[in-house]
Amino acid sequence: MSPNHLSPPPLRMSFIIWGLAAAFYLFGFFQRVTPGVLTEELSTTFDLSRAALGNLSAFYFYFYAAMQIPVGLLVDRIGPRKILTVGCMLGGLGALMFGFAPTLGWAAVG
Repeated sequence: MSPNHLSPPPLRMSFIIWGLAAAFYLFGFFQRVTPGVLTEELSTTFDLSRAALGNLSAFYFYFYAAMQIPVGLLVDRIGPRKILTVGCMLGGLGALMFGFAPTLGWAAVG
């Protein structure tokens, strides 16, 4: 029996994968910061009180905290490539939903 030798991915591919993951992290950072920057626009568009605006901003963190363990288990089981791909798609879909939300409920879901 000969041992199976797996060659590491090319250096260029490693940088591309790292760059995509870093871009996804930057995208998530903008999603966390955006409600704080758009407080005036969100308040007038959805006619929100300060408390309701704070709750809208906190929805991201509630979902983020609730998904830590399930996503970690999925990464262990499925692998980071598929989870990162699905996460990018869901993050983009959520950003579009938030951007085009006609009501506060849709903005909270997005």
